[in-house]
Amino acid sequence: MSDTLGCRMRTARKWLNISASEAADLAKVNRNSWERYENDKTEPKPSALSVLLDRGINAQWLLTGEGSMMRGDEGVAPTAPAAPADAGRLDKKLVGRLTDKIVRTYKDLGMGIAIHEATEMAIDEHNRIVATVDDPADRMVCVGEYAADLRHRLLTQPAKTDTGKRQA
Repeated sequence: MSDTLGCRMRTARKWLNISASEAADLAKVNRNSWERYENDKTEPKPSALSVLLDRGINAQWLLTGEGSMMRGDEGVAPTAPAAPADAGRLDKKLVGRLTDKIVRTYKDLGMGIAIHEATEMAIDEHNRIVATVDDPADRMVCVGEYAADLRHRLLTQPAKTDTGKRQA
């Protein structure tokens, strides 16, 4: 079982028969950075995740370990309604913009978010947008609307007073 994001990245890379050097080149990072991602030393950049996602790796499996490793192996029922032509395809530009907006929104508010959490949020929103908006240009408008909604939700959520540290 692949319990960590880095371990799943390594498993997927090997399944795709890509060397760590090749994966690093495709992601436009150096080999040491790629190895740090696979060893869970640093959070991977979205470009590193895209190397695997673009080659058919299931985003849900990569980020959470749930579901099938390969996209399309989820076992869709034969009686399922016809999906739009781009269903199941990842709009990389949309995911990239969503991820960027999420990270920037958190940063602007003085909050932190791990890149894998931001990417997971982006993929969830990507799936919602693709299922409801047909025009790619309109999808990009949804990015700004999502960022504004996220900002509002973060500003209105109750402040956490418990730091998780034990009292002396």
